[in-house]
Amino acid sequence: MFPGESNRHQVDHIGMKLRKINCDIAPLAQMDADSFEFKQEEIELLAEFEHERWISERSKDGWVYGEKKDVEKKISPYLIPWNQLTEEIKEYDRSPIRNLPVFLAQSGFQIYRMS
Repeated sequence: MFPGESNRHQVDHIGMKLRKINCDIAPLAQMDADSFEFKQEEIELLAEFEHERWISERSKDGWVYGEKKDVEKKISPYLIPWNQLTEEIKEYDRSPIRNLPVFLAQSGFQIYRMS
């Protein structure tokens, strides 16, 4: 996998994540679009969904579980189910979800809830 490719996959997956909570993306139409906030349970659900996507991506690229991270050998201690991760590691997935409305607004898009 090339540097930054994982980030591109994460971005490609945004629409799928949002539809999971009955939201979608549209061109920016509201000046306060960056103030959209997810409910706490939505953040948790989307972060877990992202972790599952990341595990799948890593596994397809030949990564395996190991207690100590080794990039050259493609070993990661984080290739485990969400409920086994520490809160600190879970934050790596939660933070981008929380920041998604701002990221999208800066890119000319906004999140909206489907009725």
